[in-house]
Amino acid sequence: LRECLDSVLAQTFTDWEVICVDDGSTDESGAILDEYAAKDKRFRVFHQPNAGVSVARNVALKVVDGNWVLFLDSDDLLRGCALDDIFSNAEENSSMDFIVYDDVKFEEHGLPQYMDEDKVSPVIEDLSQDIVSRFASVCVGGAAYSKSVLDGVFFKEYVLGEDLVFFCEILSKAKRVLFLNKAEYANRLRIG
Repeated sequence: LRECLDSVLAQTFTDWEVICVDDGSTDESGAILDEYAAKDKRFRVFHQPNAGVSVARNVALKVVDGNWVLFLDSDDLLRGCALDDIFSNAEENSSMDFIVYDDVKFEEHGLPQYMDEDKVSPVIEDLSQDIVSRFASVCVGGAAYSKSVLDGVFFKEYVLGEDLVFFCEILSKAKRVLFLNKAEYANRLRIG
């Protein structure tokens, strides 16, 4: 968790807020979140009894203030320039509904190896069936969502595969998506 939060603190883009939801953790996670919030007002912490990942994400979605939303799981990391890359592209392409970027996988006790390729794909305006297959492999943290496309969209609670259901809802509303061919998110692979 500390590595995750530190990856946000290390961002070259600094105008962000993090909404942390302690979903009834039984370890020191809640105290760690409170510690970060006490040191930096950009961290907002909510504590709740364990209700699952969808409920936790929905709590955050209900209180978000920003124009763009990213999801970051507590054991994953953001590349140091991720927010700069994402938001500079968001400004250049202001009518985007969401921006998809690559992720890298790394071992539980390893370090991520980010790709250095920095290309922007053409804007996709026809979100046809052909594109749905690409989203099936995107983790929920692999995209930045405009607040407008998220309006009224929440994670289905107590459902397996909530990420894919969420993407399908987003795709049904989205008109324009931008693909960054750059790894901005590091997904930790844990044993078990």
